[in-house]
Amino acid sequence: MRKMRYSVHKAFFCALYLLCASFVTLSAQPNGAQYISLDSWLYEGLDSLYQEEGKVIAFTTRPYTVNEYRYLLANLDTRSLSSSGKATLAHIQQVLPPSVVDPNDAAFSYSVVLSPELYYNTNKDLIWDNASQHYLNKYAYGYIDRKPLLSLPLQFNIGDTFFTEIDMDIKEQPGIGLYPVATFTQPGSGEPYVNWNNIPMGMDHIFHHFPDRYYLSNAKEHWNFYLGSGEYSVGTGRTGNLLLSKDADAIPAVRLSWYNQHFKYNFAYLSLNPGLGNSGAYTGDGSFSGMNLDLADLTAGYNSDVYKSDDPAKTDPFDGFMDTGLYPYKGYLIHSMEFRFLQERLYAAVTEAAVYARAVPELFTFMPLAFWHNGNNGEQTNSLLSVDLQVALGSWGQLYASGVMDQFTMSHEDDSTDPPANGFLVGGISRLPYQKGYISIGAEYVYTSDWLYTHKYWLETPTVTQRNTAITRGGYSVRMLGYSQGNDYQLIHTEIGYSRPGLYALTASYNYGIKGPYDIFMRLPQKSGDTIIDPTGDRKTWPDALQHQIGLVGTYSINNALDVGLHMYYTHITNYKNQAGSTMDNLECTLRARYAIGKM
Repeated sequence: MRKMRYSVHKAFFCALYLLCASFVTLSAQPNGAQYISLDSWLYEGLDSLYQEEGKVIAFTTRPYTVNEYRYLLANLDTRSLSSSGKATLAHIQQVLPPSVVDPNDAAFSYSVVLSPELYYNTNKDLIWDNASQHYLNKYAYGYIDRKPLLSLPLQFNIGDTFFTEIDMDIKEQPGIGLYPVATFTQPGSGEPYVNWNNIPMGMDHIFHHFPDRYYLSNAKEHWNFYLGSGEYSVGTGRTGNLLLSKDADAIPAVRLSWYNQHFKYNFAYLSLNPGLGNSGAYTGDGSFSGMNLDLADLTAGYNSDVYKSDDPAKTDPFDGFMDTGLYPYKGYLIHSMEFRFLQERLYAAVTEAAVYARAVPELFTFMPLAFWHNGNNGEQTNSLLSVDLQVALGSWGQLYASGVMDQFTMSHEDDSTDPPANGFLVGGISRLPYQKGYISIGAEYVYTSDWLYTHKYWLETPTVTQRNTAITRGGYSVRMLGYSQGNDYQLIHTEIGYSRPGLYALTASYNYGIKGPYDIFMRLPQKSGDTIIDPTGDRKTWPDALQHQIGLVGTYSINNALDVGLHMYYTHITNYKNQAGSTMDNLECTLRARYAIGKM
């Protein structure tokens, strides 16, 4: 068994080596319609240059296309840059040279990205918790942050305005699994398999639901159109955003935006997997649902009466909360207007978001210019409204803030069953030129109220379900679209670091978090006759979980094709999972390398 497994692994890596060698001459040049990954150092480089000029950072709805990035870079007056700014600008121009693409040229290219990673952590309980379906139980450098061992981007472009990419990935399963007898004989079936690396140890360890990153883009200097699956970020936050964060991971979407130096309009409609199983309808069996969510565990401590249906024919305890309405559908509309005033020293943005669910989608939900959805939704959903602000403090830094609230109570709503919901974040960031890099110092405070993101029906919560075929369980894992820690949360975040954008960076951070007992699985209060059912149940007596976390993140680029990185976190939580007296301590470390041939 072991000899056979060794032979299979040897053949796999030999084939991988030959594959990489065959791709060396097939590198692709940056295309104007190509999107720049949210992980790219190019954003930090651009933000640093804008701050040097005393301007607020460029538009916060990201990612940008290469055309948009070049346009924003060209609007800078680079004559007075410091030595740090000049070095950063030179490196950006090296990576993104001016376009020389023939508009009639059409090309197909393919490349390879190898990203081996090693993981270590000291707390085995957290390993098991990370395999649960709850969005709160996860590593600091979690599964959605982890890279596939092998990614094969297949790209096609026409001129400098049309671009497509499909990423074919070989990736480890989410969370952990059990040692399958067919693959391992020791330590035995049923023992935890700790994925200490991202190398699949067998065919049954490969995440089979791929590709999850692909897109078609058509873009010119002042507009872009996107159809595909990828990450998206809307808002000013450093630790996350209140309406749509990078932590939501890759989601199929249609996106459209147009912009100039002072204004940008953004529209996106995300197709959210309702997670209703193969049948396409919810069915309950008393403990697990047809969505393969362990609702009995996820709703423990709440008043169980709030989840029941008013229909006496429906006897499952979660039939009310999981009611699929007229049609089992779920989508997320989000659009914003961004403004830059006073010689780009002041920034303001208005963003509206709404989950559309439990009905056949209408054309109205896909219209980019239709604002104020709350007055037209009826009981289909509650939309959220946010306002973002930035103020430049000369070249020293900037302050920013973002606030979100459930839009105003309408005639179909009642404060007794639709409690006020809100949240906000405020912060500041300074990037000080030093030698050829920047010293960065930042702080941020985040608050989300008890009822933010919660809803009467599960399908109308701003969540996305990720298909998960991990060996420990089938079904889905839940992620938040907005702030990753959900409702009933507070955070104080501080950071300090030094970087030469594109070459190396080292950042130390400290987080103090307070997680209350309420989460996204709490249903809104329900009315039974003249009685209001309070959902909080025993959880109103549960203590807050108090988190202290120290982080150290570093990256070093050896050359344009090879970089390495470190993610290290020590976490101490008192009243872990809101259980009095329970503590959790964990030292988590990730070492990674990335070898990209023909990758920007």
